Amino acid sequence: MSFTSLEDEKIIVKEEGVFSYSFTAYDTIKAGQAVGVKAEGSPYAKVGPTDSSEDISFVGVAMYDTASGSKLAIAGPGSKVYGRGESGISAGDPVAASSEGKFTKADASGAKAGIALEDTTAANEIFKVLIK
Repeated sequence: MSFTSLEDEKIIVKEEGVFSYSFTAYDTIKAGQAVGVKAEGSPYAKVGPTDSSEDISFVGVAMYDTASGSKLAIAGPGSKVYGRGESGISAGDPVAASSEGKFTKADASGAKAGIALEDTTAANEIFKVLIK
């Protein structure tokens, strides 16, 4: 299932303390997707949805939908956000950014994107994450 935007479903940033960045998108991005920096074009790095098959470094979660080449605000470290998770994540679990800009339970040796603040019981479930 492809990523469905959270823009019309819920407010992306939850509660207080939003630390945001502005980047240019190298791909279409939907609200709530985990995004990462990729050396895509010069002279500046651009962001796109995370994908486990590409070499991109997680930086935060998209705050709204945007098209390739457009500016995008990203909720960064310390922000509480809604994202989409894979099944089997429990509150307190470290999470990693995975394919299509979703979150998955992080393995012990992998990079951590944040901490789950709610459980997920189904794939593509919307849940709250504290971004690290």
